[in-house]
Amino acid sequence: MLTSKTGHRLFTASALLMLLVSFAPFGQGNKSISWNMQSSKTRMFRNGIFSAFFVRGGEIREVGSLSEIEDIIIETVTNGKLVVIDFAAYNCPPCEMVAPIYLDLSESEEFTEKGVQFLKVNVNDSPDIATKFNVDGWPSVLFIQEGKEQDRIVGGNAVKLRLYDMVTKYAFS
Repeated sequence: MLTSKTGHRLFTASALLMLLVSFAPFGQGNKSISWNMQSSKTRMFRNGIFSAFFVRGGEIREVGSLSEIEDIIIETVTNGKLVVIDFAAYNCPPCEMVAPIYLDLSESEEFTEKGVQFLKVNVNDSPDIATKFNVDGWPSVLFIQEGKEQDRIVGGNAVKLRLYDMVTKYAFS
């Protein structure tokens, strides 16, 4: 915090932002911003608010509607690119464990150069998408190529152990 010549307190932009966030209610089903501190970088997730705010590398697109996800899949059918979809929920510790790994893969040059699309679906906000893809456990990661589901991983430990290998398998096939 800074002080002006007249003795008034001044807030830096980061201090003001942290102050605002500290008063935001966090919890299941609300529309607030959640913070994920990882590798000395601050990332913002939830409900598409600043969902494309990344310091470097790739981008995780948050998908909020069934038509949006179908459009993305149709778009990648023509170019043969891989679509990786992470289905997660609020207040899900395994989902939170997988999130930084998924983020790192989305930023990896080897996958951004191959045009891999990384999507995130919050099952609390978009249960219709989860139903369409028969997702009933989370975290679940689906691998879509040529418009068809090629594979899926369900459960935090399974995703943690196999995610990199699976993305590599389908991105380079």
